[in-house]
Amino acid sequence: PNYLHIDSHKLHYIDEGKFQLALQAINAAIKKGGNKRQATFLKGQTYLGLKKYKKALEFFLKAKKMGQSEDEVYLYIGKLYSAQNKYDKAIENFKKVEKIIQRNPVRLRAIGEVLYQNIGTIYNKKNNHKEAIKYFNKAIQVNPSDYKSFFFAGLSYYKINDYNSAVKYLEKAIKLKPRKLISYKYLATVYYTMGKKDKSFYIMAKGFTIKQ
Repeated sequence: PNYLHIDSHKLHYIDEGKFQLALQAINAAIKKGGNKRQATFLKGQTYLGLKKYKKALEFFLKAKKMGQSEDEVYLYIGKLYSAQNKYDKAIENFKKVEKIIQRNPVRLRAIGEVLYQNIGTIYNKKNNHKEAIKYFNKAIQVNPSDYKSFFFAGLSYYKINDYNSAVKYLEKAIKLKPRKLISYKYLATVYYTMGKKDKSFYIMAKGFTIKQ
């Protein structure tokens, strides 16, 4: 994105965890006449990365008042509460996003995958694995090539003892990203639990032969 007319490499500071540099870049862009609404929203993301949650929330709400897209604001507020293990508040905000993007196919494609993964992850942490599966499958509907959703759905199926589904999803995860050893590890675990020890050892050995 080039919202603030910042040099392209500086726009990656948030993703790279270089939050102080991100703040410097955002402030410099504002002085050059950059978009204040986007700057406010990006500051919220930066303070979230710095775990300054109160300040992050302040900037997210301010950005919303300035006209920032509500689905983006609620998505990041949900992430903010999730980072603090305030899962009910996180779900509340994520559900607001879901309600908005269900009416907008463009926004669904843009942020649906991330949204549903976040919701699924929270339900896993709350040990509500059936609900987690529901949302990981929603993420897969948005992006059928999404490794993470297949992988975590596979783990969730394993947790509810649906081993056949766990195998199906973990095998798909391996097909999408064959160099991820952790997928082989959990697939082997599922087969071992099913009593298929030879298959389990074969999968694990195959995983170790893959160059990571």
